[in-house]
Amino acid sequence: MIKAVDMKRMLNRTIVVYAAVCLLYQILIILLPVREFFERDRWDLFSKGLAVCGALLMVLDLFGERIVLRGRHSLWLFLFIAAAVVSTLVRHSYNFIESIKTVIWSGVQMFLIYTIPLRISAADLKKALVRIHALVSLIFIPAILYMFYQFLTRSHYIATGGNHQGWFEGRLFGIMCTLYFGTIFTAILMFVSVYLFGKTQHKGVRMLYGTEILICLVYIALSDTRTVYLGCAAGITAVFAAVCGRNILRNPKGKVKYILYSLLLMVLLFTILWGLCRAVRRYGMELVYRWESGAGLLDSIDQEAMERFLAGIDRPKQATVTSRRVFIWKSYYEIMTDRVGNLIFGLSPGGADRYIREHYPDQYVVTAMQEYYPKAYLKGGVYDTHNSYLQVVVTTGIPGICVLIVYLVCCAADAFRYVGKGIKDDFDILCLSLIVMLLAAVFFERDVFLRTTAISFIFWNLAGYLMNGACRKEET
Repeated sequence: MIKAVDMKRMLNRTIVVYAAVCLLYQILIILLPVREFFERDRWDLFSKGLAVCGALLMVLDLFGERIVLRGRHSLWLFLFIAAAVVSTLVRHSYNFIESIKTVIWSGVQMFLIYTIPLRISAADLKKALVRIHALVSLIFIPAILYMFYQFLTRSHYIATGGNHQGWFEGRLFGIMCTLYFGTIFTAILMFVSVYLFGKTQHKGVRMLYGTEILICLVYIALSDTRTVYLGCAAGITAVFAAVCGRNILRNPKGKVKYILYSLLLMVLLFTILWGLCRAVRRYGMELVYRWESGAGLLDSIDQEAMERFLAGIDRPKQATVTSRRVFIWKSYYEIMTDRVGNLIFGLSPGGADRYIREHYPDQYVVTAMQEYYPKAYLKGGVYDTHNSYLQVVVTTGIPGICVLIVYLVCCAADAFRYVGKGIKDDFDILCLSLIVMLLAAVFFERDVFLRTTAISFIFWNLAGYLMNGACRKEET
């Protein structure tokens, strides 16, 4: 007869394996060919099956140890899901099934994935994440190298779903499902590689990590995604703040010196990285010109002709100011303030697009979608918010965003206390930097909250580790 202890252990192991499978699946479908494979020939049932399994595992846990309810600040997450459920019920006539799926997946991430550190030791979790990084790198680095070939040949095509692929308007979309997902995930890979580069002592392995860092940096520069630049800057700032806090704790008398040194080094690093990104873009496109004109690497070229060529393939000026975000945010502001019910209940997690198209067909987010992305418009889409916090307001109303802000403030307070006590483990600093990077980046992209993507899974994994693992351990 199987003992109750063995049953609990088996359930915890199953949930850990489930979390790893979900994370790998979401990461792999960032690559558009992989996503298209899973979306045809009934492989799309795989994603639905994962959602059902996640819901079942949560139910089983509730009848057992109830670990899903023990997550740090999980009360606020529960209230957040409750706000999403209320919005779903109020707007039940607008894509009710899609809203339910969104709520289930969000619950899986905020309770099941978030509490993984309570089911597995910190050492085992680190080992698992390092192995996942190695596996993912084996797939993504060759994919990025292929995208460099697309850049050199300036190949461009539109995939079946309307996604731009290859080099388009001065940016390397490559074979990623979206430019943002591909670039932000590449930045995450780069941050983890920097951490592993500093930890390993083997010269050969260090060389591999160093090569991966360089490849990721080149791709980020060629994609020219300002949201990711902002996220990386925020992540680096978090690293310097954590290291500075640790040094001050060790030597309180050198407080002013450590702060000044950290600020100077941070500014210097930002300048170097920005200069490298600009240089990579400039000389990369010059290399394309030499490739197409038949000139060798050392041959003299007509500078005026090259400048005209570069101006023709660089990012259009009209796309570099706001990417239409100001108009998008203004449009959503007008929609949400048009009726009190919109602010109180939101427009539902899965039915907001349909609601907007029916009630506000002349708004910019509808007309712009029809103009710029006609295929997506025909499928029922509207221009997304390009801001994850605004997305929460749109989908769950004021109650949802208020609860989320309280949760984030509680987490920030814990993180500040942890930094103030001096973070001893460099892995904890890595997690903190990645969380800050994602929270900063989603000011300009719709992701993390009420979303089911690789980035949202990574965020809730890291947040769970930092809140339920590192911070809780520090208090004991």
